[in-house]
Amino acid sequence: MLSSLQLSIDGKNLAQDEPYLIRNGRNRELVLHTPEQVREFYRKDGKDHLKPKNMNLGDYFGRLLGQCVGLQAGDKWKNTRSHFDPEFSHLVSVRSVSGYSKELDRWLDTLPQSSRPVRTSAENASNFSSNLNQTCRFLPFRMISLSLYGEGFDEKVYSRLIELSELHQRVMLGVAMGKRETYKLFNLLPTEAKRQMDTFHRQWEILNTDIIRSARQRNIPCPIERIFRAVDQEGDMTMAEFLQTLDEILFTNIDITANVLVFMLTNLATHRPFQESLHAEIMRERNRPSYDIAQYISRQETLLHYLSMECVRLRPAFWFSLPECTAVEKIIGRYRIPAQTPAVIDVRRLNSNPITWGSDGEVFRPERFADVSPAQYRYGFMRFGVGSGKCMGKHMADVLLKMTVVAVLERYEISPVIVDGEVNDGKIAFAKR
Repeated sequence: MLSSLQLSIDGKNLAQDEPYLIRNGRNRELVLHTPEQVREFYRKDGKDHLKPKNMNLGDYFGRLLGQCVGLQAGDKWKNTRSHFDPEFSHLVSVRSVSGYSKELDRWLDTLPQSSRPVRTSAENASNFSSNLNQTCRFLPFRMISLSLYGEGFDEKVYSRLIELSELHQRVMLGVAMGKRETYKLFNLLPTEAKRQMDTFHRQWEILNTDIIRSARQRNIPCPIERIFRAVDQEGDMTMAEFLQTLDEILFTNIDITANVLVFMLTNLATHRPFQESLHAEIMRERNRPSYDIAQYISRQETLLHYLSMECVRLRPAFWFSLPECTAVEKIIGRYRIPAQTPAVIDVRRLNSNPITWGSDGEVFRPERFADVSPAQYRYGFMRFGVGSGKCMGKHMADVLLKMTVVAVLERYEISPVIVDGEVNDGKIAFAKR
């Protein structure tokens, strides 16, 4: 099985600037990768695009996430989003700042104990190195859990979520690697894959209904309890739609946020001049009498915002978008595309295309966003998806990423770990300021 990155590279070598076809299981999908192709794909019929059954990933994937909001379209998508969106708005995400700050302080306080000491020219005993892939793995998971469960979140709930996360990873392995699991009849058999899927579904429902019941008995604020009223009081959403959308938010997408965070901190470590400029900006903001971190992270003309944009541009949520089907026949890149053709976007190539980003489109340079307007990259930058594929947790992820960077740079200078004259991938050194 080719990695998404290798598939993108092979596609470029094969088709250059033309759209091309790939095979996804038993289905063929059209790959688009230039701003003009994306513009034509969404022109006139974008709101009417449908999504292929189970995203062409087979029955096993459909049993796990086939009814989540990310796989819905049309009125059903609008209905589910109407119940979830109020809990994921920009305003609600900004109000999470206080809770996020406490979690970040806890994480930073324990970071030296879970890392390796390093010796520097200053012989500072407080310096240490850390493997970001390990230390950042569960930070977004914990913070997003806090946002979902509110005062219903505690250490016992967190432990149960970690156990379910490990089970979910085993199920996802079956989605990614299983061949027989793509067939409906196979998934009716008493296989290990079916047992894991059934166990996850059962335990996931028990955990969430326990938290909702407790929140109602204790009369405490709990976002998922408010969303759940659409299931048990209004009858406007099914239990499967509710649970699978929560799965999509917490388990399926959480590694994406962690990967972007690692990419962000790694690039800050290797681009010291930008790191120092950003630290100076953070200190200027903190020294203002009217300083409010919620206002700072909401502004879009700051180095902090440029960093967030650049990192998501170069390390997008997905290398390829999920497939959508054209609603009408259209011409894309000189080719006639029939209605109902499933298409995906090569986000890596789109986000670095020289038409939009110039000759240094593959280079980390956050300051570029000071000189380019959103209108210039409307079809040349996929940040959190497009249309009905747009990530519901985009505001939450943006707040989380920015707050983590601010918290880290307030305490530490960060730099690459050099071993035998070469940068040690995944590790950075923290030196107390």
